[in-house]
Amino acid sequence: MNKPDDLQELALRLSAFADVLNQHAMRLVQETGQSTQALRETATAFSTQAQQISRELVHSVGMQAREAIERHAADGMRHSGERLHEATKRVESSAGALQRELQRLGAAQNSLVWKSGLGLLLGSLLAVGGSGYFAWKSHQAVKQAEFPVGIVEAMRTGALTRCDGSICARIGDKPRRFGDKGQYAEVK
Repeated sequence: MNKPDDLQELALRLSAFADVLNQHAMRLVQETGQSTQALRETATAFSTQAQQISRELVHSVGMQAREAIERHAADGMRHSGERLHEATKRVESSAGALQRELQRLGAAQNSLVWKSGLGLLLGSLLAVGGSGYFAWKSHQAVKQAEFPVGIVEAMRTGALTRCDGSICARIGDKPRRFGDKGQYAEVK
């Protein structure tokens, strides 16, 4: 198998996985936000209905038994109003807790997106680094293979040959010299 292709495929799969995680996190945040909004609307409706019921109750009691209201209803209504007020506060507190949870989930989702992006970046860098390393190694192998190919070609053309167990080279009449003291001559 080709390792750079494997790394690229791994990077693509990691990217797709991060996209799926991001979509799920976004959907969760959206659903939590919708639930919080629905709870607020319910709390508001409950408070409005409670106030309406309270007004209707006061009016009805006043019409039916004015005398009983003057003696006993004031305390009962105050107690009911306090209980209703406490219930409204609890509902509002729950809505606030849901809002804080929504913010926490949003922060967690942002953290997940950043971590996923960083993971993808690191994976991509590893893939690019691995590909670069394999390309460099391949280039080195090709350069190393060029020298033996040159020797084989020189032997094929007769520029290099064997002379009494040693290697001899045909250098021509006026060979070009190399090295700092001219100790090397070009083989023709």
